[in-house]
Amino acid sequence: MKKLILTLAVAGAVLSAASCSDKKTTDNQSAQDSLTVSDTIKTDLAQTADVASAAATTAEAKFHEAEKALADAKAKGDKVAIAIAQQAVTDAQTAWDAIKAAARQTTESVKQGVNSAVNATENTAAGAANAAKSTYDAAKSDVEKTAQEAKDNVNSQVQQTKDDAAKSVQNTQQSVDDAKNKAKTDYNNALDKLKTK
Repeated sequence: MKKLILTLAVAGAVLSAASCSDKKTTDNQSAQDSLTVSDTIKTDLAQTADVASAAATTAEAKFHEAEKALADAKAKGDKVAIAIAQQAVTDAQTAWDAIKAAARQTTESVKQGVNSAVNATENTAAGAANAAKSTYDAAKSDVEKTAQEAKDNVNSQVQQTKDDAAKSVQNTQQSVDDAKNKAKTDYNNALDKLKTK
């Protein structure tokens, strides 16, 4: 029985280690795949540009060779050679123009892709900015509300203190007046007693 439990514990530990290792491998593989795709796109774009440039250079060289052959044929006066050379110039010019157009189209497509990526990034940034502004506005509103409540509370307490102080002064004045009146009454009573004696 102990051997069975020990075997199960060892098997569980091995499976646990294997699953953790597999998770790390999966995460690393995902990151590596992302880098590979990015590198592949960059490499493909660079290779496409190189191929287009090489094709344009080759087509241009063939065009200039055909023009030279036409000039040579005209110099010799060979009508058949002139016709063949003229056709070669036309074909070379057509090929060169087609390659230049394809290169321009490829460049335009790449520019549009970059512009789309930039626009998406700008939209994301604008969304983040709007969210930050909303958060800021909400926080500002809360701060302003709290400040106004604090100001109102202080003003209320100040007014209450003023009212209490005024009431206290009034009560003190009344007490002084009452004390004066009592003192005056006591004085007059004392005088009256002295006069009657």
